[in-house]
Parts: sequence; structure tokens; C-alpha cells
Amino acid sequence: MLHMAENGLTFLMLLLPFTIDTMSNVAMVGDDFQLPCNISGEHRDDTIILIIWFRNDSVKPIYTVDARSSDLDHAIHSVDSSIVSRVRFILNFPISYLEIKSVVPEDEAEYRCRIDYRISRTIYQSTSLHVRVPMKKLIIKGGSNNVIDETVGPLEEGSPIDLVCEVSEGNPPPRVTWWRGSQLIDDSYSLVPASFIPSSPTSSGSPISSSLKEIVQNTITIVPRRDDMISFLTCQASNSNETSSMLEKTIQIDVNLKPNKVHILNKPENVRANKLLELVCQTSGSKPIGSIRWYKGDQTLQLTNENISEDGYLTTSFLSFIPSMEDDSRELICSALNPKIPSFILNDSMILNVHYIPVLSLVLGANTQRYGILEESDVLFECNVKANPMVDDLGWKLNGKPLMANKSGNVLVRNDSVLIKNVQKQNEGRYECWATNVAGKGESEPIDLNVQYAPVCVPRGNQKIYAAAIGEQIKVSCDIDANPGDVKFHWILKSIGSKNTQTSSTESSQSSESLKLKDFTEEGFSSILNFVPKKLSDYGELLCWAVNSAGSQREPCRYIIASAEKPGLPENCTVANITMDSFTVSCQPGYNGGLPSSYSLELYQDDGENSIQYNQSAEDYPFFVLKSLASGNAYIIKVYTVNAKGRSDDYILRASTQFQALWHADIIEDDTVPPTLAGLIAILGTFILIGCLAVHRLRKRSEHIKNSDQKMKMRISNGRQTVSGNGEEFYNLDDFKSEMQYDSMKNFCVNHVNLCDLNDDYFTTQNNINMVKNGEDRPHGIDNFNSLLDRDRSFDDNDTLKEINHTQNLINTTRVCDCCPDSTYF
Repeated sequence: MLHMAENGLTFLMLLLPFTIDTMSNVAMVGDDFQLPCNISGEHRDDTIILIIWFRNDSVKPIYTVDARSSDLDHAIHSVDSSIVSRVRFILNFPISYLEIKSVVPEDEAEYRCRIDYRISRTIYQSTSLHVRVPMKKLIIKGGSNNVIDETVGPLEEGSPIDLVCEVSEGNPPPRVTWWRGSQLIDDSYSLVPASFIPSSPTSSGSPISSSLKEIVQNTITIVPRRDDMISFLTCQASNSNETSSMLEKTIQIDVNLKPNKVHILNKPENVRANKLLELVCQTSGSKPIGSIRWYKGDQTLQLTNENISEDGYLTTSFLSFIPSMEDDSRELICSALNPKIPSFILNDSMILNVHYIPVLSLVLGANTQRYGILEESDVLFECNVKANPMVDDLGWKLNGKPLMANKSGNVLVRNDSVLIKNVQKQNEGRYECWATNVAGKGESEPIDLNVQYAPVCVPRGNQKIYAAAIGEQIKVSCDIDANPGDVKFHWILKSIGSKNTQTSSTESSQSSESLKLKDFTEEGFSSILNFVPKKLSDYGELLCWAVNSAGSQREPCRYIIASAEKPGLPENCTVANITMDSFTVSCQPGYNGGLPSSYSLELYQDDGENSIQYNQSAEDYPFFVLKSLASGNAYIIKVYTVNAKGRSDDYILRASTQFQALWHADIIEDDTVPPTLAGLIAILGTFILIGCLAVHRLRKRSEHIKNSDQKMKMRISNGRQTVSGNGEEFYNLDDFKSEMQYDSMKNFCVNHVNLCDLNDDYFTTQNNINMVKNGEDRPHGIDNFNSLLDRDRSFDDNDTLKEINHTQNLINTTRVCDCCPDSTYF
């Protein structure tokens, strides 16, 4: 509605305004831009009274041209203070303009131009202004929001990374895209709120306003691959069709590559323990250059050396180490890695098959105690074997010598175990087990088997005889062997005529309580009894027992106590080996009186004056060699025994040396054998004879010694006589004498067995010689030969006498050995 007064008349006019839309306008930020407004009216004669500019829906004018009180040329112009310095109105017909200087983004709006006429209705003209803001900056950001200039990376192969292309201050919002070369890979961008930034300042330099700005982003996620190495990515931004306003940035991708190959060269099937092992491992495909590490299980091996090829593509590592048996079945690993990608490791491995010599541990069985093994208990040894490859042989040693199952069956060898049943002292020693495989031979640490056993006599089964006169003190030593050595002794006397009951320590201590002896000392494994026989019943047998923690002695040590007296004369004395200046005399020992004895010989010339020619003594046995005698002389020989109690009667015999003429006579008739041939035959025969004699002597000596102890035991055993059917026995002193004589005979014959052997051989050789050239047969037996000798003493035939003398010597020498136990020389 318009209220008007004209020519004094007032009236109301109702005019309906209308709006005229115009095209949109685009202005570049910073440029000057004129918004058009058509001011021509419907009537040519009509005048404009008011022009008003509005922005958007605001009712507040931003610019006013008021001509209501004047003509249009002299109208009043009013401008909003916020833009007063940047706008002006240009009045033209038919189009006027609102000029905006230095357009800013905030100038973008819809503008309305209102024209009021005096006659015509009001007209609204609408026009829009779009302010195009050029893109100010394009940046690319990587991880941790870092700005990427030219190259991204180096990136880890296979590790995803976000790349952000960001464009700011573009209006309209730019279109942001990613390209790989000419290939579009992503065009999904978005507006992201940014911080408040000040708008363009006013002429006074103060900001006009602040507004929320937005940026445009395009984010892509890439997973670097080996093919992405040295590739390029481009980000493009555009908010118009003008290519000149396009922004773009290209970056290069740098990738750290993981090793893609690793290989241990020439893996051995097996290795030897304690022998240097050298291996080679190679890796490739890594950027930067890869490195190699060696592991044995979880243990890092340091003895390595690396070599890098000239092109930097191949890394070779050399490993040297000495495997041990503990390394068997362990995994040996070659690890390739890129130092820039520590999280990735590429491995090649092998299982070590270490060959080593068997390692053995010898243990006692679970039921066998380590110490205090008692005699007659069972002992089990077990050999635990650890070997690669498996053992091909296993055995046992005792004291360094092979251990086999024995014939008695108490030692059972079963491959990796040894069972000793009813263990005895003789089973003591150092036990070891051994095993072999292709790597060699291994031995266990030894175990010393120490068997605890009750005391036994030393030596076992030897019965010693002591002789003493009544009232004479003797010291009887009892020696035993025992383990452990905590031994205690006790002595018992079994007198002549006492019952010889079963001689166990228990029964003796019960049945012979009154005969226990106390005057003895103990030192280690020996006890010495001070014993004085005071009456005839004190002679008999002393029994010595010992006891230790392993038990009591089963069989006592036995000692015979005999009365001491003058010795008896020697027996069966003979003369042998008669030559022109020597002969030998041998006897069998008589009773020694219960004391150590010696033997003496006195030689007298049988010339009526009986002057002594020779005096000789023998300690062990009555055997005498008489030399440097006159030829053809007759002699009287006296032999007697001497001990501490006196000397025996004389044993008297006669002998004569041979005549010198007979001794040197030649008994071999001259023959036609050439001297040279005879010499060769003699030498050859000598060697053959020596060999035969040596072999024969060794055989005889071995048999002789072997059987001597058995004969002794038989003789001593014969000295006891059973007088009742209940097994009771008594002792005979005469038997003690024969036993003591036997000891002397045994000692001599063992010492002189060579003489017996040689004479036996010589006698056998001479058996084929006729002793009497007149046709007499060789006599069988010594007595027959002596009668023949007496009958032939008047012979004048020197040859016959020489044959008789040689044979006589052999027979007399053989008599020396007739005394020996087990003699084969009868």
C-alpha cells in the first residue's frame, strides 16, 4: 500500500510488487564485480523514487538510493557500514549496477534489488553471486600426519599406510582424486571441518568476520608390495573446468623389501660330535641388504662371517662351530631379516643328527645298595647307554679285562646288565661297561665293588705246626682277611683226646667254654697268642676265630701244638753221581722234633784212622754234593739232624770214588765216520736233545708242583683216625711227626726238581745201552742191579766197568727224587 498526496488530494493506491529473477553471477575472489539491476519502469513517464539492495533474506538494506525528496540524480545514497568501503551504486538507464570491490568469499549470497516508482508498482529483481575461491594449497600427508614432499617411505613391505591428499580454500569445493600414472585409483573425497580463520581484513586492517572453513580430503590406504618399489602416485584437485586452476602433486613410493629367499646349502645328513662343522646359508630379495643370523634352538651362534655380492642382491653367511652330543636332535636355524623390518624373519632350518661315541653310566640296580654289600647277596649292575647311532656292540670289563659269565653260574652277563648271584670276595674289583658304534668306543666310569665278608684265614686251608717243650712260651700268629676291618679275635685250645666236634664258632664257644684262651693281642687283621704248654693235655690244636660286622668266621684257623724234642735221624740215605773226585749224598728227612732243623754230613776216609775229610750242612733238605775228593778212595759218611734240642743219631754209609784209569778210558771204538760229518751230527743232536729236554722238564715240573699240595693234604688227612661211628676223632702225635717231615721234603724237591728231571731224561736215554758187554740183560730194579754190581767188581774189562759206573750214577741220582711227593722217578 502506498499513501500519496498530490495537488492537495490525498488517496490510497494498492500496488502489488513482483520479482524478476536474473541469472547467476560468478565472481573470482579479489576481483571487482557489478551486480545488475534493471531500473526501467512500466511507464515511460514514471519516475523512480527509491532503490534498495538486500542480501539473502535480510530486511536490512545494504545499499539505499532515496529520491523521494529530489530527483534521482540528487538522491541520497546510504550504505551498510560493513561494506561501505567496498560498494558503490552506478546509476545507468536502463541497467544500473551495485559494484562490489575486492570480492571476498563472504560476498557470496543472493542479492535483491527493489525499485519503487511513483506510478508503477514496485519491482524486485533477484540475482545471485557465487564467489569462486581458487584452491590455495594441495598437500599430501602420510603416517603420523607428516607432510610428504617428494618421496613417501621407505615403507615396510606388506604394512598398510594411509596417504591423505588435502586441499584448502577452494570454492566451490574442489574435486580431489588419486592417480597411478594415467590410471584413476580413487576419487572419493570429502569435506572436513577446519579451524576458524580470519576473513579478509577491512581497509583499516581489522577483520570483517570469522567463519568456519572446510578442507577437502581424499584418503587412500595402500599396502606396499614388491611391485610398488620406485612407483609414483599423483593427487589432483580441481574446482573448475579450467585446467589452469588445477592443482596436483606427485610422490614416489620407496619400499623396504623383506627377504624372499633363504637357504642352507648342502645340508649334511649327519655330523660328528666334537668335530668342526662348516655350513653356508644364502638369502636374497631384501632391501636394504639383508643380514643372516644363526640359531641353535634358542641360542644365538656368534662364529659367523657374512659376504655381500657386488650387486647387493645376495647375502652369504658362513657358520663354523663344533657340535656336541647335546646338540643331537636340536634345530639349527638360518634366519634372514631386513634390519629395517625387524618384525619379519624368514627361516631355513635343519635338524642336527649328531653322531657321537656312546656315553655310558654304570649304576647299581635299584635293589642294590651302593655301600655295605654283604657276601652272598645279589648284586646287579646296569649299564645305561646314550648313543647316536645305536650301539652295535656292548661288553663288560672287570679290572680292565673282559668279563664273561662264569661256569659256576653266579655271574650272569645279559647285554646291558650283569647279575652277580651270591657275591663273593673274588667278585670284588673295578667294573666297567663299554659300547661301540660307528663313531667309536665309549666306556663308563668304573664302580669299585667292595664286598663285605666275614673273616677267613690267610692263607686258607693251611695248618701250621708249632713245637714247644712243656713250660716253653711260643707266639702263635693268626692272620685273617676280612672286610670291614673291625675284627675281634678269640682263641680256643682243643687238647689231645678232646672231642673234635664240628668246629663252628658258635658250637666251640658253647662246648669248649673252659678252654678259651685270653692271653693274646690284636692288631689289625692279626692276633698273636702267647701260649705256654704246662702239661701233656695242653698239646693239641689251637683254633682262632675272628668276627666283624659282616659276620663270624665260619672255619677257624688251625694250629697244631706238638711237643719239642731232639730230632730223629735221617732216613734212606743213598750215594749217587759217583765220579773219580765227587759224589752226592741224599736222604729223606726224619722227625725234626717239632722244631726247625738242619742237616749235617761228616766225611771220613776209610783207612783205619778214620780222619775227617769233609764237613757240610744243609738247611732245607739232606742233600749234599761232595767234591775235590781223591780218586779210588773209600769213605765213611755220617749224616745227622740238628735242632734246638740237640742232634740225632748218625746215619752211617760207605762210598768210594772211581779210579782215574777207568774214568778216562775210551769206551767208544774207533769208527770210520769222517770228523767233519761227526761234528755236524753232534751239533745237530745237541740242539735236538736240548729242545726235548726243555719241553720235558717244563711238563714234569708243572705236573710235579700241581700235585704236591694234594698229596700233602692226603698225608695230613691220613694222620687222623676215626675210632667210632659217630664221626668223633682224636689226634696222634706220631702223625704230627710225619706231617712235619713232609714239609721239609716238599721244600727240597720243589727247589731241586730240575735235577730230577734231567736225570730222568738221561736215564731214559741210556736204557738202550747194554750195561754189560758179555750179554747180561739190563737188570730191572735197583736191588737186582746192586747184586749184579757186586758180582762184577772183579771184572778186568774196562769198557764193561765204565758202563756199570754210568748206570750206577744214574740210578743213585734218581734215588734223590724218590723222596719227592708225586715222584715219577721210581
